[in-house]
Amino acid sequence: MMSSPPVYTTREQGLFSVVLPLEKKQLLWYTMWVTACVLRFFELITLGYVGFSSMRLLKTQKTQAMEEQAIEDMGLESRLDGLVIVKCLLQQ
Repeated sequence: MMSSPPVYTTREQGLFSVVLPLEKKQLLWYTMWVTACVLRFFELITLGYVGFSSMRLLKTQKTQAMEEQAIEDMGLESRLDGLVIVKCLLQQ
């Protein structure tokens, strides 16, 4: 059975600080705090990835809608040009 190495803590910094063994209760809080920080870090990375991906998707959809509108306008414009030419020829 493996045992974990002892963990020690100090109350103050300095050359002549007293080093005491860390109590189990403090060790539990310490490990929970470290685990929470690591999980939050990965959560931020995931949220950033999802956010940038959704922004890119929305931008792509917006561009596609604009391209479709431009294609529709080109077709309408060519029909109008043809009508204007025919109308000009009929007036002469």
